[in-house]
Amino acid sequence: MTTVPHPSSQPTTAPLQISVTQQVNASPTAVWEVLRQHQLMTSWMPLINRVDPPSVDGVGSERVCNFGGDELHEKIVDWQPGVGYAYRIQNKAGRFFKDHLGRFTIEAQEDGTSLVRWEQYFRPNGLAPLAWMMRKQMMPRLMRKALRNLDSYLSKA
Repeated sequence: MTTVPHPSSQPTTAPLQISVTQQVNASPTAVWEVLRQHQLMTSWMPLINRVDPPSVDGVGSERVCNFGGDELHEKIVDWQPGVGYAYRIQNKAGRFFKDHLGRFTIEAQEDGTSLVRWEQYFRPNGLAPLAWMMRKQMMPRLMRKALRNLDSYLSKA
């Protein structure tokens, strides 16, 4: 198993499982302003109905997301203003996967728009059918919808 390169100070050796991208009709600065404001996740992330944002931004901060009735406790492990951030789910993930790392990145495009990438690194926890379905169908669908919603949210701003 090779180590996945990651700009975080806490890289992961878990393999990349899911990667989705979305062309967003907004500048990288505008995209970053939405991504960095954790409480705005309720405006574009499906199934998130509440976010308890961290009191400060940056590496080591923690947020709690109410996601479809479950609370996900997430810790920010990489924070690069204007570029993106990475987070680890601190609880609940063990049911379906381990060694989790999620990462958002923003890439400036020549036309002034942005390419937003959302990656999920993890190791599946067992071969249960539900874990397989989450990894292959449910999570990618939800992630693609979230990034489309982000583009829509930014176009209305």
